[in-house]
Amino acid sequence: MGFVEAVKTCYGPKYARFSGRAARSEYWYFMLLHVLVLLCWLGLAVATDTLVALRYAYIGYLQGSPDGAPAAVWAIAGVYLAYHLISILPYSAVTTRRLHDRNISGWYFLIYMILNYIPTFALFLPALDRMLPQFFDVVVSLAMLLLCVVTILKGTEGPNRFGPDPLVTRATEEIFA
Repeated sequence: MGFVEAVKTCYGPKYARFSGRAARSEYWYFMLLHVLVLLCWLGLAVATDTLVALRYAYIGYLQGSPDGAPAAVWAIAGVYLAYHLISILPYSAVTTRRLHDRNISGWYFLIYMILNYIPTFALFLPALDRMLPQFFDVVVSLAMLLLCVVTILKGTEGPNRFGPDPLVTRATEEIFA
């Protein structure tokens, strides 16, 4: 499966499909899209000082200042937020299917997502930020590393409890196409 086909598959017929299995190529090409979008957004954000402006606007908001970030800054941040909201469901689905390919339940990914978003919520809730232990970032980083390693490994050969092998299915379709 190529880059374009993987992106079309994940944003198309398998947008919210959590059942079945995903080959490594489907998963990693989809992740490549996310990395490219993030790098483009970060480049734009750095070039326009968006991150600095958002930080000062947030600090000002906490201090009761009516001044906020310029509209262009909010537009740039809003575009990335919209992309993130549109992509969170197919990202969760393809990751779950990739775990299924390794014969691992997708519920483990839900635990990872909860761990991953707690620090994000802590940014907006200073009381929660003070409650998080110092090692929490290490736990999230280790969970991210574990997920990365698991998705790199080859899937189980042949059918497993989550469905047929996506590589065997693809090879059969190409032979009879």
